[in-house]
Amino acid sequence: MNGTSDTTFEPDKVMTRAEFCQMFNNVIGRTDMGLVAQDGTTVTPELYSIVDIDGHWAEDAMLKATSAYDDNGLIDTETRIANIRNVLDKYDSQTWY
Repeated sequence: MNGTSDTTFEPDKVMTRAEFCQMFNNVIGRTDMGLVAQDGTTVTPELYSIVDIDGHWAEDAMLKATSAYDDNGLIDTETRIANIRNVLDKYDSQTWY
C-alpha cells in the first residue's frame, strides 16, 4: 500500500472511491487485466455510465473494479459479491494504531 504522497500516509483519512477501487483490484488480483469486455467491446466510462472519471489518476482502476469481466470472461454475481466482501473484510480487519 502506498501513502497519499511520497512522504505522507493518512490511515485515518476517509477513503475515496478511487482509492477503494485500487485496493479492490489489488486484493482480487485484477491489476493486469485488460479493459475489454467478453464480447470484445472496449470498456469505457460511458459503457458503465461513469461520467466523472475521464483523465482521473485512477480511471483505469475504477473501470477495472466496475467491470463484470476478467481474463476468463463474465464473472457471475455471486463471485462479484464475494470479491467485494473479501475486500471489505480485509479492510475492516486492519488496525491503524
